[in-house]
Amino acid sequence: MADRWIAHVDLDAFFASAEVRRDPALRGRPVIVGGALDGRGVVSSATYEARARGVRSAMPMAEARRRCPDAVFLPGDFAYYRELSAGFRAILRDLSPVVEVASVDEAYLDAGGLPGGGPPLALVTALKHRLRADLGLTASVGLAPNKVLAKIASDLEKPDGAVLVGQGEGARFLAPLAVGRIPGVGPKAQARLAACGIRTIGELAAAPPFVLRDVFGRRGTDVALLARGVDDRSLEPESPARSVGHERTFAEDVADRAVLRAALRDLCDRTAAQLRRGGLGGRIVALKLRHADFRTTGRQRALHTATDAPRTILATVEALLDEALAATGWRRIRLLGVRVAGVGPLAQQLDLFDPTPLRDIRVNAALDQVRERFGDRAVTSCRLLVGGGRR
Repeated sequence: MADRWIAHVDLDAFFASAEVRRDPALRGRPVIVGGALDGRGVVSSATYEARARGVRSAMPMAEARRRCPDAVFLPGDFAYYRELSAGFRAILRDLSPVVEVASVDEAYLDAGGLPGGGPPLALVTALKHRLRADLGLTASVGLAPNKVLAKIASDLEKPDGAVLVGQGEGARFLAPLAVGRIPGVGPKAQARLAACGIRTIGELAAAPPFVLRDVFGRRGTDVALLARGVDDRSLEPESPARSVGHERTFAEDVADRAVLRAALRDLCDRTAAQLRRGGLGGRIVALKLRHADFRTTGRQRALHTATDAPRTILATVEALLDEALAATGWRRIRLLGVRVAGVGPLAQQLDLFDPTPLRDIRVNAALDQVRERFGDRAVTSCRLLVGGGRR
């Protein structure tokens, strides 16, 4: 049986990093995001420059101001954060066959059995590259044989870190760490354990069962297993998607149609590749636009037959783009999305006298093989190299 590999991905200081992404002039400065900037709210997120001054999530804003009076204080923009989170999830699903989303800024991935037989570390490298290139964000990643080890590992080298826990090394990896590193072992439990002389996970793993029952009740057995690095929980992906798609949020609002069309081609290529990986096709093609004023518009069109062909998807969304811009008036665009709905198993009916569909199937299959071996950016359209479309 193949070794199991799970990656836990945690975006670094997500809300605060998103604000720095939007305004690069904030880079290197303490930035604090939270509610009620008059001091009555709490901190939602803070850059590492602010954390170095003692600012933490859930800290009262008044305390954050005392500790870091020269910080940039910003209200949360949750529509913007959800937009980036959607891009984050799309990248994860591009790279792994199974994704469990834990929150807006963290997820678990199945890093074993990747397409093309790639090693798990290759996924981590590709993931960090994609997050930087596509979203301008960094993440800390833990790679381990199970969920609890991956979760703990991802928190040890922040920001932008990567920690590997090898097969069979869980107990040794955990032993010197503080008991509070185990998810669910909160301050009260830590205090009770400390009163028993238990401060490290190694000491917790060796504790008598009656001590664990006294501190954790019925959870004592489960905590003991986690302290030994044993965690048999499987990933819990969301329900199978009824649609497949990808979005791109531009670093700056775009007013150049050539750039929009180049981005559309890339989004269509990625959407079609994801469909083909699942043996799927879809009959409804949709376009999503978010304008500079955050107004969102969209259009869709039903096809005569289901497809997984990038050329068909692209031709449809290009027509939808022209219609949308004509109807709404030309505005700068901040987000562009392509989605194929009505998804199901695809059975291709070939025309005996037209070799084009079979040729396209063979070309797309060859391109998929190249991308699986050398990465998503190994092959691209010439159009993406013109007019600023290449990222």
